[in-house]
Amino acid sequence: MRLWFAQVSRRATRHRQQPPSDLPAILGTVTGLYIHASLAVVGLSALVMHSSLAFTADRLIGAVCLVTLAFVVP
Repeated sequence: MRLWFAQVSRRATRHRQQPPSDLPAILGTVTGLYIHASLAVVGLSALVMHSSLAFTADRLIGAVCLVTLAFVVP
């Protein structure tokens, strides 16, 4: 466990000079949380739970987003 912590902290301090590359991941996570909260308030989450077509569309859109992020984020 100590070795893992030492490696992580060494890598984190070694790359401090470079601009942060985790900003797209943070922004994507926060955007997803806001979208999910908004949909839950409106009630569309319940619609997705009861409609298999809406659930499939949601899964496909999510897969496209993940594949896009895999090619866009270095």
